Amino acid sequence: MQSPLTPLQSWLTHHQNNTHTFFCVCGAVVDIEGSVDGFLCPVCGSDDYSDYDEKPQKIWKEFLTLDAVGEDADGFFVDFYAVVPNKEGRELQKRRYLQMILPKENRFAFDKTYLDNKSYSYAIYQGEGRVLQLAKLLEDKACKLLIEHLLRQKPSLEWVRRSELYKSSSFQKQLEILHFFFVTGFRELELFFWNREFFEFSLPNATTQKELLEFVANSTKKGVKKALFTNYLHTMESIKSYNPLVDYLFSRLITNDDHLKKLYALHPLLKKELIRAYNYEAAKEFVEFLLTHYSQKQIVAYFYELTSTSRLNLFLDTVSLLSANPQIYEKAQEAFERPKPKASSTPRYPRRIWK
Repeated sequence: MQSPLTPLQSWLTHHQNNTHTFFCVCGAVVDIEGSVDGFLCPVCGSDDYSDYDEKPQKIWKEFLTLDAVGEDADGFFVDFYAVVPNKEGRELQKRRYLQMILPKENRFAFDKTYLDNKSYSYAIYQGEGRVLQLAKLLEDKACKLLIEHLLRQKPSLEWVRRSELYKSSSFQKQLEILHFFFVTGFRELELFFWNREFFEFSLPNATTQKELLEFVANSTKKGVKKALFTNYLHTMESIKSYNPLVDYLFSRLITNDDHLKKLYALHPLLKKELIRAYNYEAAKEFVEFLLTHYSQKQIVAYFYELTSTSRLNLFLDTVSLLSANPQIYEKAQEAFERPKPKASSTPRYPRRIWK
């Protein structure tokens, strides 16, 4: 008995009346009656096979597939096929198990389609007591194939060093990094850890941290740019991410260089939570409102007071109200309390703990 397809691994299927069909990697197809214990392929002598009809709680030794990877106008894709027994278990068929599509637009999201429930119900033995769900195995393999496709086929990603990329914890994270740089055109890995919402703004034709920070600073003064760069490096070292929206706002509203530098030096965790893209315009209007009633020195003191959780929540709630109803400035003015004068006329700021 011969099959038009040759599997990548041997399969055994079961039928009623204690009969079986054996599909060997050598191409032989053998019908078996009775026990399969001690069965050897009559053509090649192999006894190495996986039981295709085992229950989900069983673990397959392996699952080999054929794959197709490529791209079209809309995205990158991977298709996985396996040469497996058909429903009746008497012939082989080429069956697609997974299709994964990664869109080329600036949105990291997989479109995944599984076409066989075995992808979810079966686990694969990985050696040394480790097992992996078939669906996870195929997803990881799909990510690896897409990573290799991007690195080999896209000149805009030639600058990416594999050794740095592979430090990421998962294949999906590695692919997310590559996809980010493919759609943005940026050329430094650190930019992946910037707040993505900032990139929704109208950005200049910039590809490096230095160019984007100069855009954030909105100044040609060396002292201002140095202060921003210094605090940015501290932020990346301390919390491994950067929210440029806060510095972007202050750079456009605070005109005094000394006060602006102090605002750049706000605690990184505070700046991370202070302003997001969805409330940026309301936060900008609120700061402009404060500037009509208080000096820039008082504005700096106010933002340093936001290290208190209660005061930070009050700021966020106020901005949230302005986002929902921009016509409430009069009520905000009535509710806002002018800070009481301190014994010293000079605001106190936390001591800088980095050089």
